[in-house]
Amino acid sequence: MGTVSSSPSPARETGPLATSGLFALRLAWHSIRIPVLAVLMVLEPFVSVILSALAVLGIFVALFNRFLLHSPRFPFWMMLGVSVGCAVILMFYYGIIRILSNR
Repeated sequence: MGTVSSSPSPARETGPLATSGLFALRLAWHSIRIPVLAVLMVLEPFVSVILSALAVLGIFVALFNRFLLHSPRFPFWMMLGVSVGCAVILMFYYGIIRILSNR
């Protein structure tokens, strides 16, 4: 059977230089993260209303033109793709806010 060594591994030893380096990286991350998060949070109501409205209205217009007007030149699939793309962009927006708001 192998025995477990009680001596610390070299990777776990941290000196004052490593500690100050980690502190500097954490300070830089927070100095970037907090202003970006603040801007995203302020813009969130506008972005969510605009992207949600574009997604829903785009789907309604695409379905309206496809099944009621029967317009042959209307780009049905492109309109649906743009509408779904707006919804996906909104999901990514919320994901970025969630990532930046966690510690």
